[in-house]
Amino acid sequence: MWRPLRGALLLALIGLLLLTGPHPYALAQGCGNAPAPRLTVSGQGQVTFSNGQPLNVRDAPTINGDRVGSLPEGTAFAVLEGPVCADSIYWWLIQTADLAGWAAEGQAGAYFVEPLAGQIPSTQPAAQTGAPALIPPAASSLIAWDWAAFIGSGYGSDIPDPATITPPPVYAGDMPALPVDLSAVRFVEDAGLNEAQRALLAQNGFVVVPGGFAQFDDAYQEDEVWSSVPPGFNWELPTDQQDIGHAFFVTTDAMLHSLHYVFDNLLTDLERGLFIGQVRDMAIAVTQTLHAQAPAYAGTPLEEPNRAAQVYMAVAVGLLAPDQVAGIVDPAIAAEAQPILDLILSGSEQAPIPFLPGYIEDFSQYRPRGHYEGDATLEAYFRGMNWLSRITFRANDARETQIALILLRALSITPAAVEDWSALHDMLSFLIGPSDDLGPAEYSPLALATFGADLGPTTFADGTTLAAFQAQIEALPGPRINGLILPPDTQAEDVATLTRGFRLMGQRFTFDGYVLGQLMYPYVGTRENPRLLPSALDVAAASGSQVAYNLLAAQGVPAFANYDSQLDLMRQTLAGLEPADWMENIYGGWLWTLQPLWHRDPASYPPLMQTEAWQRRDLQAGLGSYTQLKHDTVLYVKQPTGFGGGGPPLASFGYVEPNPLVFARIAMVAATTYRGLEARGVSTDRFSQDTNQALAGTMVVLHDVAFEAGRFAEMARRELAGEALSEDDYYAIEVFKDFLYVTVYSLYTGEGRPDPVALVTDIANDGISQALQQAVGNVD
Repeated sequence: MWRPLRGALLLALIGLLLLTGPHPYALAQGCGNAPAPRLTVSGQGQVTFSNGQPLNVRDAPTINGDRVGSLPEGTAFAVLEGPVCADSIYWWLIQTADLAGWAAEGQAGAYFVEPLAGQIPSTQPAAQTGAPALIPPAASSLIAWDWAAFIGSGYGSDIPDPATITPPPVYAGDMPALPVDLSAVRFVEDAGLNEAQRALLAQNGFVVVPGGFAQFDDAYQEDEVWSSVPPGFNWELPTDQQDIGHAFFVTTDAMLHSLHYVFDNLLTDLERGLFIGQVRDMAIAVTQTLHAQAPAYAGTPLEEPNRAAQVYMAVAVGLLAPDQVAGIVDPAIAAEAQPILDLILSGSEQAPIPFLPGYIEDFSQYRPRGHYEGDATLEAYFRGMNWLSRITFRANDARETQIALILLRALSITPAAVEDWSALHDMLSFLIGPSDDLGPAEYSPLALATFGADLGPTTFADGTTLAAFQAQIEALPGPRINGLILPPDTQAEDVATLTRGFRLMGQRFTFDGYVLGQLMYPYVGTRENPRLLPSALDVAAASGSQVAYNLLAAQGVPAFANYDSQLDLMRQTLAGLEPADWMENIYGGWLWTLQPLWHRDPASYPPLMQTEAWQRRDLQAGLGSYTQLKHDTVLYVKQPTGFGGGGPPLASFGYVEPNPLVFARIAMVAATTYRGLEARGVSTDRFSQDTNQALAGTMVVLHDVAFEAGRFAEMARRELAGEALSEDDYYAIEVFKDFLYVTVYSLYTGEGRPDPVALVTDIANDGISQALQQAVGNVD
């Protein structure tokens, strides 16, 4: 098992699947008694109900579609697609800042909506006219769960759907009661345990023996005598004649490590093959557009905000494509960007952003960590994405809002940049989670509705109109996780106003980040005694782990003001989430996978899993996997910022750790990742000339992880239910060591040994000088 080292909601955004492409309906056919359509695609409209009733928005163009929200009279919206005729109604796909779906234009001669007054009609696509395009939100990251489609009809098609795996209500397996009589346990003498270890084995039913292995497969390969089936074993012998050998123990943490190893490689492959090119090309294209627009802003009140926008993008290009700066950036702009580039490359201090008065940035966050460190290409990507994701143009500042609008316009009139931004935003929403910050998708519909379809250089200068736009932005939800450096006397109720604003890429919201942020100052503690840093134990405690809370109590954490009440709120929040909420993205699914390690119904599990010793073992296993998750996603997840193994006695042919829900959820996460990437055009054909060979190979291993985890989930369920395992099951346990070995070495292309299991990552910071680091040790 891992040895993690000890360190010093909630709104689940359910995206809508936005349908694209022309609809077969022809307007000439009519639509019953529906009034003639007046809206236009790429135009804007507003709700005109006069009876005080809101306009319902549905998930499908039919009155039978589920209602996803409603819009009061006067609400402006952008028109994405339509019309579709159904139920004698013309339906349009519309979008506001925080709602998208299908709305009825009218019925029986009465209009519910009308074209927005004063908008400029467009008869051509935005890409041809140069008019701003509506920046779409990420498509729904939900992938319809279909295990049968994933597993296919060949070998392994008999593996039950992991989503249906449930522990029995009462444990019916053959694990002994505690304490264990070691005289009845096979192979105890062969294990080489000392007296203290033998005593722990008898007391708890398991013992952890120090190993210090660099990889999980090393522990299984240590001594071939510990093979569950002896060499040359005759499977045809009757059971009473079988000379059974030592057994392997398949653990949850070994399988969780496989998930981490594949996911980390998958992200690296995607970054090299897709993400780096997308964000680099987007940054270059937007910078070129800003440069071309500069004469239009010259001599206007927006000349200086436009210059700030150019400096901002020049920093991004300087990080992502330094060899191209001279060709697309004015020398004077490049000179202004250089001191910021120097601070980013040094990565060592907090300092002001020159073009954002009063804005302090933590440049230590730009030090490459995780799989980015030591690779020049990935380090450049890490710094560039961090810059585009972290810097906020605050909505309560008129000048910064103008900079945001100038950036938005430059992006939206550059079709190739919109395509790159949208593709990357969608992929990160699927893998990591929704953006926690307002950005192009949220600002775009409001900007088009407020300033008109032109979004010309003079429109943002009008103070009255700009203030009206700011008021609309202020009405949107603020970030749920603070990522800015705020004054130490900031009150909790002021955080949203001070942090709400525009980020071009945005950082990602995660459930654990929200929990950590809510369990530190200003929500926990006082100004005189603030809790400046949280603990990874907070995440486990909020998930229901009493052992984690006891460890926090031993450290005196509940003595901080409001800690217990905030923790109780977080427990209620997480307990209220449905499986679909967790599986909205892969990061959330991984967190959901850890829940059965930290909280479960004790009646379903064997005696040894009721001991505090085993619960601590499970706590460690969960924290080890959590640390790996944070390590893999350190670039994308918003980090909350403060203010100022061993196993049980083994059955004859081996044993699977009896925690079926963990294995089942690993299978669901891996399979959903595989199918989600396939749906986004990631090819799994390793022999195609157009395929990223490394990425295709990683997808193959990802498929294997889902396959094996699904098999072990069913085996663990059978163990709890007292049902016999099959010969195929025992064979899977026998070759588990080979699965672990192949998982690592099939994806490793370097020289020597792969990086060890042990790693360190940071998961929170106090906004001053300290960071909370979480670590995993070697394998015992």
